[in-house]
Amino acid sequence: MEVHFWVNDNGKVPVAEFLDGIPAKASSKLVKIFEWIELRGLLLEGSFLRKMVGFHKLWEVRVQFDGVRYRVFVTFKDNICWLLHGFVKKSAKTPRKELLIAEKRRKRI
Repeated sequence: MEVHFWVNDNGKVPVAEFLDGIPAKASSKLVKIFEWIELRGLLLEGSFLRKMVGFHKLWEVRVQFDGVRYRVFVTFKDNICWLLHGFVKKSAKTPRKELLIAEKRRKRI
């Protein structure tokens, strides 16, 4: 399976920008999971990859570093994992705003 970054109309790559803006160790943990997704795809679902309830085509890649929870929403289409949106999770419930950003990008693929 291939892993691709979603790119907006202006050529910006939101998840790459997110990864550049977080601590290097957190970023490297996420990149490692993306590499595992390349090798195992949805078989990785479990501790690091979770399907989002109510959004049937969105998954959440999850890591924690230094007490901070980092999330990247992804979708799968035609044997490609698309990295859609990254954010820092600050509450127990995933903010709907973050889900809607990812869903909007998913629909444009």
